[in-house]
Amino acid sequence: MLHVILGLALLGQPQILQNPDTLVTPSAGLSGEVSRAVSAAAALEGAVWGVGVVNLRTGERAVHNGSRSFRLDMPSLPLAACGVELSASGEIPLDSMIGRNERFWEKLHWAQQGGRGVCAAVIWSIGETRIAEWLQSGGFSGTVVNGVYLDRPVPYEPEPNYTTPDDALAFLGIVYRSLEHRDARRIGENPPLSQTNRETLGVSNTLYGWLDETSSSRHIFLIVRKPSGEDYGIVILSEDLCCPGKADMALDIIWNSLKG
Repeated sequence: MLHVILGLALLGQPQILQNPDTLVTPSAGLSGEVSRAVSAAAALEGAVWGVGVVNLRTGERAVHNGSRSFRLDMPSLPLAACGVELSASGEIPLDSMIGRNERFWEKLHWAQQGGRGVCAAVIWSIGETRIAEWLQSGGFSGTVVNGVYLDRPVPYEPEPNYTTPDDALAFLGIVYRSLEHRDARRIGENPPLSQTNRETLGVSNTLYGWLDETSSSRHIFLIVRKPSGEDYGIVILSEDLCCPGKADMALDIIWNSLKG
């Protein structure tokens, strides 16, 4: 798994601390400009930030607040990573039918698109216990998946979901390594990003992504594949957010350091 690879990549290499909360693993895979951009995004006023970038081909990364837990409204990214691994093991193939004549990958995709009921159905189909076992076996100690708030037919409010920048980067890596399979690509296609985000990222790049947003947070999770062959994972997590535009500013700062 990517989080294991990243941990091994740190052994025997100097760790550069840009500030007390930003860890950068130096290599040709990420420039100093990227590590400075992570620090700059994390310094924006108006939110508490978790920011991460990973070169998905090499594993090098730069992260701010990597182990800090941020609350998720809908845990669609960890569910996508869990889903592709369960499919790879043959436990629940992505093309298997699960309820209402929909395939597993379709439900994961509609959860990615913001479907609350579908996201809850995915959790039910996999099983809360099985998800918890998968998180534990993968070492994702900062991520908790409990459920999704539903207001119909009877209001249901589960315990909160959480993830960390470190875990989110690892989840992106799991999905990335499955992209050779068409059904896995379908899960993250056409991410529900704002027009500002799409203008920032441009039209020439292939995007797979997840967005999680409430009145006080905006979390952006992206896999960006450039025509040049460079592939990056980007994580923007925010809490106590003053306005959604600040998260877009953070993404803009990160992307400017990568678009080269």
